[in-house]
Amino acid sequence: MFSSENTARTFSSENTARMFSSENTAEVGSGYKQLGAKGGEDGRVLRVLFIRHAESENNRLYRELCSSGRQDFWDYDRYSDPPLTEEGWIQAEDLATRLEQNPQLYDFAGRKTGIKSLYTSAMYRALQTTSPVYRRMKIPTEVWPGIHETGGVFHMNEGVLRGLTRDQILVEFSGYHIAKSSGVSSNGWWRGGVETYDQMIERAVSSKKVLVDMASQLEEDTTVAVISHGSFLSALIRSLTQANCSFALLNTSISCIDIQVSTVEEGDDDYVRVRLHYLNSSATDGPYWDKQLLAFTSNM
Repeated sequence: MFSSENTARTFSSENTARMFSSENTAEVGSGYKQLGAKGGEDGRVLRVLFIRHAESENNRLYRELCSSGRQDFWDYDRYSDPPLTEEGWIQAEDLATRLEQNPQLYDFAGRKTGIKSLYTSAMYRALQTTSPVYRRMKIPTEVWPGIHETGGVFHMNEGVLRGLTRDQILVEFSGYHIAKSSGVSSNGWWRGGVETYDQMIERAVSSKKVLVDMASQLEEDTTVAVISHGSFLSALIRSLTQANCSFALLNTSISCIDIQVSTVEEGDDDYVRVRLHYLNSSATDGPYWDKQLLAFTSNM
């Protein structure tokens, strides 16, 4: 597990090799196989900034319960869909400042390429975290319910919950786009009940496929930001990189991954190259290390 603010500085080629294995071919999702890091460079690059939301009321509550030995109260005291704390709003504004004033976090070559799109979970804390970035950087923002946190919207004492409705989101977060096919309706977006861990892993694999499909359709190199949640982002990053560890991502930390779909020769299978540039960074001076990790192949 990685929880230090200096996590991104601690990786080396030696310990990276122990965490990421690409020697054996294995199924990694529908239509995909894990291969060694090889192949052409002809595909456009989708650079994804995976960002965990700012501090929520549940983050604060859990910390306080643990520090006082009252963890047993967690299930009863937690919010089903918590807002940001006052500190969380400060973190969200700081995140917007980092992205706005430090393009080296994603524009490594200095080509003045900005962030083309923002994608946010439909959970309240992610929607709120996205707000200062959207307001200050004027980036088109889309609500993506499929990147919600493990478990969904639930509480032991509140019955079946559905999450924010379409109108609630569009009124409070005017300018965000919600696709008709997103599943966000007048009744909310969550199916009710509690998602299992295995269901969350399946959803991470599905989200990976969405990103790969997005990369396969690019006409130019593109950077997007995905504002989501700690547990889910850990699973999504593991699915993309085939890491054999989990990641304790910090509030508003940024992890940067490139996805590139390429074909070696006409008639060959397409494959996907995944490059992890940095992980769990809360700094402003860009990537700390760059390691080619995996390639995948698929009949696309």
